[in-house]
Amino acid sequence: MDTGVVAGMLVAIKSDLGHDLSSGEQELIVSGTTVVAIIGSLSTGKLSMLSGGVQP
Repeated sequence: MDTGVVAGMLVAIKSDLGHDLSSGEQELIVSGTTVVAIIGSLSTGKLSMLSGGVQP
């Protein structure tokens, strides 16, 4: 993920929650989005192949 995207996301989450995020909360959000991005990228390839995508 791009650091600019993450910084913007943290600002939006901070305003939605109405309080300053601690360092631990920020770390959890950033690492959580990275893990979800990895899982999504791995599963998208398999899903594409199952739906008739180009076979290697």
